[in-house]
Amino acid sequence: MSANWRSQAQSRVEAKGGPSSKVLCPDCCRPMVLRNSRRGQFWGCDFYPACRGTRKVGEENKVIAAAGAGYEPMVKMSGSDEQEAIWDYLAKGRSHLVVDAGPGSGKTWTACQWCLRAPKSQQITIVAFNKHIAREANGKLAASKVPNARARTYHSLGYAILREHFKNLGEPDETKMKSIFEGLCPAPIFGKGQWRRKLNLAEKLSDLVKNYLIDYRASNFRDEMERLADHHGLEFNGDFNEALAMVPEALDKCKQLAPTKADFNDFIWLPVILGLRPRFAPQLMITDESQDLAAGQHELMFLAGASRLMVIGDKRQAIYEWRGASSDSMDKIASRLKATPLGVKTFPLTITRRCPKSHVRLAQNLFPDIQALPDAPEGEILSVKKEKAVDMMTPGDLVICRVNAELIGVAYALIRRKIRPIIKGKDIGKGLRTLIDKLEERAVQRLDAAARAQYPDELAIIREELGIYGREEAERLLKLEEKGEGRVQNLMDKCACMMEFITNAKTVQQIRENLEELFKDDDEANAVVLGTVHRTKGLEANRVFVLAPELLPHPLARKQWEKEGEKNICWIASTRAKFDKTHPGTLIFCGPVPSIFGEVPGVPLTTGSEETRGIQPVIASGRASSEFDSRQAPPISPFMDSETINKVMKRIAVRRLTPEGLKRHLDSKEFDLETCSGDALLKVCCDSQGISVKECLQESEKEITRHGELESNECPF
Repeated sequence: MSANWRSQAQSRVEAKGGPSSKVLCPDCCRPMVLRNSRRGQFWGCDFYPACRGTRKVGEENKVIAAAGAGYEPMVKMSGSDEQEAIWDYLAKGRSHLVVDAGPGSGKTWTACQWCLRAPKSQQITIVAFNKHIAREANGKLAASKVPNARARTYHSLGYAILREHFKNLGEPDETKMKSIFEGLCPAPIFGKGQWRRKLNLAEKLSDLVKNYLIDYRASNFRDEMERLADHHGLEFNGDFNEALAMVPEALDKCKQLAPTKADFNDFIWLPVILGLRPRFAPQLMITDESQDLAAGQHELMFLAGASRLMVIGDKRQAIYEWRGASSDSMDKIASRLKATPLGVKTFPLTITRRCPKSHVRLAQNLFPDIQALPDAPEGEILSVKKEKAVDMMTPGDLVICRVNAELIGVAYALIRRKIRPIIKGKDIGKGLRTLIDKLEERAVQRLDAAARAQYPDELAIIREELGIYGREEAERLLKLEEKGEGRVQNLMDKCACMMEFITNAKTVQQIRENLEELFKDDDEANAVVLGTVHRTKGLEANRVFVLAPELLPHPLARKQWEKEGEKNICWIASTRAKFDKTHPGTLIFCGPVPSIFGEVPGVPLTTGSEETRGIQPVIASGRASSEFDSRQAPPISPFMDSETINKVMKRIAVRRLTPEGLKRHLDSKEFDLETCSGDALLKVCCDSQGISVKECLQESEKEITRHGELESNECPF
């Protein structure tokens, strides 16, 4: 957009008869003008496109809640030396900016403070990572009367570009790809279940093409899709080849329908693939959480045509590679900006305004750059048994974990205490609902009416079907060897989650209702929020509980990108607790503090208030008190039988176990190998060798690499 955009806007206003002084914009209180659209006339702000406030014709005097209602207006404040350097360069410099910002360092505040300082003639677009962040930023900007800045997501940016070029494009159509695939492969008379699974797989493959900007006409398309399917845990069953074969034709059809139909994934993919540019480009675009951008978002950022870019992110929080984001996203953007005529200049933001000093020292063992405020409180780091931790939890707390299964059990424990839990991750709930549907379908195919009548209730059938499904899937994944190792753990986590729901329900319908309720994101202030580290990234609370800390980092991470991601996950987990005027910030590990954090000198001792009585503080070495068994095992599998456990164990710890000694230990403990759960078995195995689970997993990785896969007759059980 040209520099004289405001004069151009004013010319358009005058051409339409000038602004009406009687109708005021609900967002910025400027005069409004009568405009025309394909839906009819409406009142629009004369400061468009900087302000996009509107009113309906006939509601000229209606009191409309302003966009900033409920938000305190921002005031111009001085920042740290690092922030002042950024603002000074935005005002006087010419180059693009890359800001390497740590957790809680005020990334959004820094961007919004520049909006207060920027000339009113400079149009600014802040591209946020999600709708929640964009809504918060817009509320603060509107309350502060900053009409020339607007926050939006990448998807809303892409959707706006599509609407500019395609006037007949309607609301998002989430059934678009489903309809396309059904047109390419009509439903058969028989076998509709398999047909639907094949089409669902085809939709997922097409989504991968869009997220990664894969050239589906390239000669290596199949190889690339097999790699991505494995990376994302999609099933390589008999439907894979047929589903993949439909994808190119379906995507061609998707592009043809662009003028009238688009779904959520199209909002980024279509503008990039069709080369569509916005009519009005901002003078400054500020992108947040840039370390988590996928290939399509990278291209849309440059396609938007902003005169200048300010890229903000923390490369140490890059944990979304499984979703399409690149672990070196920040470096790639910086390289592209460096090659432009303006060049690029990098600025640090290292001072966290969120974390107390003891938490900063914990995080410095991973990445030493982070710094605490000089006047930040010391904060607390506690180590407590899981049962005590659950009793401590109150609304407003945040509970994080590396896996989902642990969260489900804690959620039900909170319900029994009359405390409402909310689990972050709607797609997790959707996946579990899909699994319960699949289990019901499998049970109907396996058992006739007479056989089903022999079971005490429908949950007994579902429980048995879950075990069969788990065994079959584990066997199939283990045949993939290295490709299937990480997916076995995901399978275990998913089945363990479902077992928790089955255990805490009386009917299948109640399982569905519980899934709907627990994964509903509303009224978080009056609930305990639970989620994996991935799902709670960006959240903060005065008290943060870390479940199953022995899984930080995850012991089954083997590939280099997995190990880097695990280190970043530990970094995020250690920086979620915040301090304020009434609370010093508390990080509570429900077990021993992970050894990856090393020594933490100067961690304060807790005197044991009413709230924390009986809880042993973490000492300076970073180790937990003696009330913990440092060899407690992660939940491996509560659903597998002994045969499948044996096969899984071959990929985990079999080379560390002595068959004769293990058998004696099992006999002495009166363990029933046929009925004991996988996590109990693994713990007994480790106890028999006098080693921790983590040591066992690390050593077994080396042994498996050295000796290769065992033959079935070598199984020690």
